[in-house]
Amino acid sequence: YWYHSHTMLQEQKGVYGSIIIHPKEKTLEYDKDLVVVLSDWTNEKPMNVLRNLKRGNEWYQVKKGTAVPLSRVISEGAFGAQLKFWRDR
Repeated sequence: YWYHSHTMLQEQKGVYGSIIIHPKEKTLEYDKDLVVVLSDWTNEKPMNVLRNLKRGNEWYQVKKGTAVPLSRVISEGAFGAQLKFWRDR
């Protein structure tokens, strides 16, 4: 489960997170729980993103051959992917 704001652009600014519900009784044995939250990311201001989306143009469409495979992003890590982004500009 997760929570997020519906006020203005708060969700896009990071007002969201996990809700952890513990069962009354433990049914499985395991070492620890891990929570993973995946989200879209942009360095643009949320209002600029909204403005571009409302235009209805192709501003945010992914073109063939331009998207980075998730496996490469994970293997490079966030810092490596960010360095590559700036090198390729």
